Amino acid sequence: MTRIVALLILFITILNPSSMFAQELSDESKNCIRCHGAEAENEAQNTRKIQGDELTIDTVKYLRSNHANLDCSGCHIDGYDSYPHIQDTPVQNFSCLDCHFSDPDIDPYKFAVKEQEFKKSAHFQLHGDKFSCNSCHNVHEFKAIKHGTDISTRIESNNSTCFSCHLEPEKFASIANREYVDVYYSHEWLPNLDLHWSFIRCIDCHTSPSDRSAHNILFAYESQRECIGCHSANSILIDKLYRYRADDERQKYGFMNSIALNNAYIIGMTRNIYLDSISVILFAVVLTGIAIHGIARVVFSKKKPALEKQAFQYSPWLRNWHWINVKLFLLLIISGLSLHFAGSGIQILPFNIARLVHNYSGIALCIVYVLFIIYNFASGNWKQYIPGSQDLSKGNLKQLRYYFFGIFRGEQEPYPTDENRKFNPFQKTVYFASLFFLTPVFLISGLLLLFPEFAPETVFGFGGILPMAMIHIISSYLVSVFMFVHIYVSSTGMSGFTQCRAMFNIKKADETK
Repeated sequence: MTRIVALLILFITILNPSSMFAQELSDESKNCIRCHGAEAENEAQNTRKIQGDELTIDTVKYLRSNHANLDCSGCHIDGYDSYPHIQDTPVQNFSCLDCHFSDPDIDPYKFAVKEQEFKKSAHFQLHGDKFSCNSCHNVHEFKAIKHGTDISTRIESNNSTCFSCHLEPEKFASIANREYVDVYYSHEWLPNLDLHWSFIRCIDCHTSPSDRSAHNILFAYESQRECIGCHSANSILIDKLYRYRADDERQKYGFMNSIALNNAYIIGMTRNIYLDSISVILFAVVLTGIAIHGIARVVFSKKKPALEKQAFQYSPWLRNWHWINVKLFLLLIISGLSLHFAGSGIQILPFNIARLVHNYSGIALCIVYVLFIIYNFASGNWKQYIPGSQDLSKGNLKQLRYYFFGIFRGEQEPYPTDENRKFNPFQKTVYFASLFFLTPVFLISGLLLLFPEFAPETVFGFGGILPMAMIHIISSYLVSVFMFVHIYVSSTGMSGFTQCRAMFNIKKADETK
């Protein structure tokens, strides 16, 4: 019975918010709220129609604000002690420092510093006393963001403050003495505008890079317009949007690893030193192995036995697909490195150019890949890439033995290629895994980065586009390693690059000569 009564009380409280808030208001504030309060958004809108927006308080938001525990008379003094208020009651222009000047509880917020920064801002210089703290931070609704609040909440809260004026022509006109400027038009130079607004705060670009208080709003022409300002290891976001996480990580590890590892991913900034280090080691091992193997082939080379004449070439469409692939992959590697290591010595192309090259090359590669799949099944060439059971067991072992031992002794290839068998068992296995598993992962993850609205909400417990970015980076490293190995293996024919010649518009050389 007691449980049922409790549930009824909770249900009534949810339906009637005033019953929940009534005990939190002082008797004096209750009298004010009777006229100026509204407990729901629709009620607030109706109240504003009667007495104006500036005289209406959303009770729900007010009770959640930092000022909810104050009596109204704490700020509204002269002329507000009589009901109804006299006609010529003066309008009060409050400043945060009117109350928060010597209060030790709010000293960490450095209101005095914020006031000095605000006086330098474009807002104050353009509008003077007409623009105050209350213009951005409604004193009846303001709720300070707590330390440790997740980044997405912080971004949404900060940007909603800017949008409340810059996306509202009426409010903009009530403050500014100029024509309303459509922010979508003024920001059209910025690629993926909605994506930027979802993951970056307006103040991160519209304040000085060294300004942590974020109250000295710059003029438009002074704002950050260089992509590299954010998309680099020394991103201004580290000292702005991510500064709390950066400080925490410095204290915990003594250095910054990947402070942006959350639901967001910022190209050029979100780097994992372990992943990058592993990739460097991987490339070093692969290139070293290729170099050692190549030198050993030269040093221990022996005359190879003669083979029967081989004269074949790949079909024109396959050759064209192959060389288009080569060019697109090279463009993706160069532009990808420039983006990932933006602002460092590894950056080859400027960020803006690298972004365009990477995006268009990626889309082109997707189209070429789809055509490759279609042509392969239409021509029956797909069978060349499917390893059989014998290939996966004895064939691979026999071919690997040749690569690691037989090639140095001048032995004949165990599976020489011809018109009917263009790949040995090891090549079949690697090409099959690369073309039908690794490449789709690489392309799909890249497309989801380009069109993040289609990305899944969570992957492996992480949200946003971060998982897609990590998958794309790892798969790109593996694709690059495959390219290096593929190029080298093509040189292991009976006389150098004879295996590679079949991919040109010439017939494979006669290896008996």
